[in-house]
Amino acid sequence: SAVQSSIPSTVRLVAVSKTKPAEALLAAYEAGQSYFGENYVQELCEKSQHPLLRNLDDLHYHFIGRLQSNKASVLVKTVRQLECVETVETIKLASKLNRAVSEAITEGKRDSVLKIMIQVNSSGEPQKGGVESHEDAAALAKFISTECPNLRLTGMMTIGRADYTAGPENFKYLAESRSAVAVSLGIEESAMELSMGMSNDYLTAKSTAAQTSELVLPYLGGDLIRSAPVAHGGFACGAHGDTGSLRLG
Repeated sequence: SAVQSSIPSTVRLVAVSKTKPAEALLAAYEAGQSYFGENYVQELCEKSQHPLLRNLDDLHYHFIGRLQSNKASVLVKTVRQLECVETVETIKLASKLNRAVSEAITEGKRDSVLKIMIQVNSSGEPQKGGVESHEDAAALAKFISTECPNLRLTGMMTIGRADYTAGPENFKYLAESRSAVAVSLGIEESAMELSMGMSNDYLTAKSTAAQTSELVLPYLGGDLIRSAPVAHGGFACGAHGDTGSLRLG
């Protein structure tokens, strides 16, 4: 697609498919799309069990909505293709996910650890989810790395402002949080992905990714995937790379 050809090779495309039917996901999958972002637990649980999708082993779901800790278990145990939860913001949620993954592996419902990201509130607005300081991000990362053996922390995520836009200052804040986490864990910054951006700030986020090869770009947008028949049906899209992500919406 035009979007795929315009982003760096280190970025992988994630189509944010909330409210879209299984048939739409299958059409995108058959056009070459294998990563999908979902916002709602019940919808994703139902969609993942659809006969058209449930046996596609190379289809991967990223959960990008706000996740209540009491729904962690059902999400992990129901969605076999769940690859990553990008919206971890509390020790309580991390603990619930860690326990759910352990139980899912024991019960034969999952065969590997779960990737997660720490959500950062880069705008400081109370209506946005995420940790609000670099220190809080580092403390949560430390807890996950030492107390949650069934989770693999892969990076940091932010949405931006209340109107779902973000600017360079939001991306800078997220990168600074990554730096604090890397120092806390004693790892290279390049080992941590960045997930950021919505459709209104896609170009800014893409520019950031082009300058920082380890970025992943998730993005949400109505008709970005021209090659997929469902694109004109309002697919939101996200691009993810090996160490970062950018959403467009």
